Amino acid sequence: MRIIALKAVRIFPFAALFVILWYIPSAQAVPTFSKKYSAPCTLCHSSWPKLNYVGFQFMINGFQLPDSQDGSKAGKVSPTFDINLDTGDANPPFSLRFDGGLGLSNTPEGPGGQEATGIGCCTNGSTVELYAAGTVARNAGYYLSYPLGDQEAFQPEQAFIRFANIFGPGYMGFDLGIFRTSGFDAIVPHREWFGDPNPAYYGTSSLGGRDKGVTSAYVDTGIRLFGNPNYGIFSYDVVYVTGARTSQARNNAGGSGFGAMGRMDYTNYSASLRVWNAETGEVTFNRSSGGFFTSNMDGDGDFTGNPVSPDEKTMDVIFSFKYEREKWQLEFVYDKNTFGFDQRTDLLGNTYSSETITRNGYSAAAIFRPNSTVALGVRYGTSKVGAYVESYNGTTSTVPESSAGQLDFKFEIMPVQNARLGLQLSFDISNQQARLDEDGNKYGLQNKLVLLWDWAI
Repeated sequence: MRIIALKAVRIFPFAALFVILWYIPSAQAVPTFSKKYSAPCTLCHSSWPKLNYVGFQFMINGFQLPDSQDGSKAGKVSPTFDINLDTGDANPPFSLRFDGGLGLSNTPEGPGGQEATGIGCCTNGSTVELYAAGTVARNAGYYLSYPLGDQEAFQPEQAFIRFANIFGPGYMGFDLGIFRTSGFDAIVPHREWFGDPNPAYYGTSSLGGRDKGVTSAYVDTGIRLFGNPNYGIFSYDVVYVTGARTSQARNNAGGSGFGAMGRMDYTNYSASLRVWNAETGEVTFNRSSGGFFTSNMDGDGDFTGNPVSPDEKTMDVIFSFKYEREKWQLEFVYDKNTFGFDQRTDLLGNTYSSETITRNGYSAAAIFRPNSTVALGVRYGTSKVGAYVESYNGTTSTVPESSAGQLDFKFEIMPVQNARLGLQLSFDISNQQARLDEDGNKYGLQNKLVLLWDWAI
C-alpha cells in the first residue's frame, strides 16, 4: 500500500476541524434526544452510533425514556433541570450530523485507470444530514432524517411516525412511513461503528464482491409492528414494505418485502434472528464486450427487470449476537442470502438466466473502550458467493466461487461526547473472482488507510 504525502493545504482543514471539535463544550452541542432529556449521549450509545440496551428500550418505547411516557407529567419534565421539555433547549427538535472520511493512501487502479472501489478518497462518502425527532403526544413520536445536498426531489432517508405501548406497556407499537427495515436487530447494519459497511451483509464495494440480492438491511416504505411485552427479555418486529428501496426511487422498482424478527436480551447478552423475503424488479444485468455479466441498480443495461411485474426473489436469514460490558463488546453476525430471477430478454431477443445465487456472510468484531475518550476495534468480515451456472441464449457456463473479505483496525478519540475522530486501516482479503471488472480483468487488493470523522450537533 502506497502512502500519499499530504500537503499542508490538505491537512489544515482537518487539523482545524479537530481543534474546533476538541474545544466545543458538549453541553452546547448535543443531538436532539440528548438535548431534550439533558442526558449524555452515552446513556443510549456504547460505541456511537451503536445502541446499548437503554438506547434500545428508548427506541422501542416510542422515543421516550424507559418506564415513562411523554404524555404524562413526569415525562414532560427534564430529570436534571426540572424544566418543561417543550421549552428551552428542547426546541427546535433538530440536529445535524457531519459524517465522512478522507483516504490517506491510494488503492491500486484497474485496467481502465479507475479504482475498483469508491473508497480511495472516502469511506461511504462525506455527508451532512438533518435529523428531526421527538414525541407529539403520549406514546406517539416521529423521526426524520434528510441528507442535505444536490437532490432532484425531496427524498428523506427516513420519515416515519411511531406509536408505542398499544394494549399495555411494550406489547405492541407500529411505524408508518419510510424506515430502515432491520432497525431492531441485536447488530444493526446502519449503526456500524467501523467506517465501512459490514462485509457480512453487503460483500465489499469491489465490482465482483457486491451482493446481488436486496438484503433486509436497507430503507423502504411501509409498516412495521414491534413490541417488547412488559419490557421483558423478548422483543419482536414484523415488517411489510411496498417496494425495493422505494424512497430512493432506484429504477422505480415495484415489489414488496416481508420479514419478521425475534430478539432476546438477558443481562449482557443480546441475540436476534430475522427472516426476510423480498420480490423486486430492481437489478439490471449487463453483458460486457468480453461476455461477462455484471449487475447494477441504475436501470440502464441489457437485461432489465420489470418494475410492474417483479421477477427477483431474495431471502435472508440473519443471526446477530452481542456481548457487551462497560468497557468492551463482542459481536458476531451471520447472514445467508439467496437470490434468483426469471429469464430475461433484451431488445435484440437475447436471453439470460442463472441458477439461484447463494451468499453466506460472516463477521466478528471486538471494540475496547479503556476510557470515555478512546476506543479501539478490530473486525473481520467475509461474504462468499457459491459457484453457480448462468445461461446466455441457451449456452451455459459456470461462474466460480467469489469470496469478498476485509480486515479492519480502528483507533478513535472522542474529544467531546458528540464528536469523534478515527483512523482506520483496512486490508482487502478478497479472492481474485471478487476483484474482476466487467471484462474479467483483475483489480489489485484494495488496502487503505482512512481518516474518519463524525460530529452531531
